[in-house]
Formats: sequence, C-alpha cells, structure tokens
Amino acid sequence: MKKIKKKKEKKKKKKKKESYKKEKETRKKKKKEKVGRERSEKEKGKRKNHTRDKETEN
Repeated sequence: MKKIKKKKEKKKKKKKKESYKKEKETRKKKKKEKVGRERSEKEKGKRKNHTRDKETEN
C-alpha cells in the first residue's frame, strides 16, 4: 500500500514539474513576441520620422 502511494506521489510531482516547464516556455515565447512587436513598432515610427525629416530638408 505504501509503495503504491509513493509511486502515485512521484507521478504527481513529475506532472507538476512538466506542466511548470511548459508554462515557463510559453511565458518566454510570449515575452519574445511582445518584445519583437515593440521593436517593429519603434522601427516603423523611426521610418516615419525619417521620411518627415527628408521632406522638411527639401
């Protein structure tokens, strides 16, 4: 009986670890996507400003 309980507990712990790892990975991916979006938006803004500067010089 005790051995069976221990095995079940080990399985539960293992599942928790795996789910935690998956959550961590998804968080990292979301963070990367967010950073990428912010960068691309900044670049777009820079491009727009850059074109405005050229127009004013002419």
